[in-house]
Amino acid sequence: MHVLMTNTDFLDHHHEVAIETGPAIRVSDDKHVHFVKGTTTLDDGHVHQLEFATLIQKPLV
Repeated sequence: MHVLMTNTDFLDHHHEVAIETGPAIRVSDDKHVHFVKGTTTLDDGHVHQLEFATLIQKPLV
């Protein structure tokens, strides 16, 4: 598992993100991905939902 800490950035509007990935999901003998799901900080009266998977280099090789 990994901890991701970053912020979105769009000129003068941004949200912070501090989230922990799910456990590793094996996709081959030597490769894995992680699913991530969460919410940004509340800024300017709203939040953003996040849901994505990490990527791997050369996924088909």
